[in-house]
Amino acid sequence: MADLNEAKLLEIVLKAGALPAPVDIIEERSVGPSLGEDSINSGFISVLLGYIVVGLFMILYYKQAGSIASVALIFTVLFTLEF
Repeated sequence: MADLNEAKLLEIVLKAGALPAPVDIIEERSVGPSLGEDSINSGFISVLLGYIVVGLFMILYYKQAGSIASVALIFTVLFTLEF
């Protein structure tokens, strides 16, 4: 019973402090689907550049083993993206 009485008391306190506040719309904006398309294109380019930089680093730093790892990285990307 204490929980129920406490809940009713809390309800009374919350309702007592409620003041009517008018809402005026100052500005309205809409977001079109082109924003999402731009984000997808930017993400794809950044991922592609990231893989290229990592592959070049592995080739330059690890020589032959880096070349093999870069080829494996290309196949991993292709299998992951399901091209």
